[in-house]
Amino acid sequence: MFREMESAETLNPQVFAFFEGEWSLQRSICGSYAGSFSGSARFSADPQNPRCLHYREAGKMNTADGGRFDSSQIYQFHLHHDRIGVLKNERSEWSAMHDLNFAAEHGLAVARHIHLCGADYYKVEYRVDFSGKFEVGYSVSGPAKDYSIQSTYSRAVG
Repeated sequence: MFREMESAETLNPQVFAFFEGEWSLQRSICGSYAGSFSGSARFSADPQNPRCLHYREAGKMNTADGGRFDSSQIYQFHLHHDRIGVLKNERSEWSAMHDLNFAAEHGLAVARHIHLCGADYYKVEYRVDFSGKFEVGYSVSGPAKDYSIQSTYSRAVG
């Protein structure tokens, strides 16, 4: 656990260390795009850079119209002295996704960020309680988008 008065310089490294390992992942998507995802995620330490975690998720996506397909995503999480930077891999290119600066709120480590992608806004909130789970919520809006994404990560057992 952590104290409410901890600074980002101490809280961000705690969150970064907490992420490392295997996770079960459940995701729901509601709104103009709807569906669910069930799978796993892994945060792996980079042997060349201890301040970098490689993230990979894989699982099954179920769409509201009955579609079902394999889905995966790759990210990198970089620990900086005052934040955690998140990069997303698309078409073999890395691009900045989030700058996270965790603060203590009501016993949780919470970080928020708004990412502009074209004309679309992705508002994200990470909620970490250090009990073996964390949540990531998105609100997506734009000319053709209006949906929310809720992801729950639970520490994999075994």
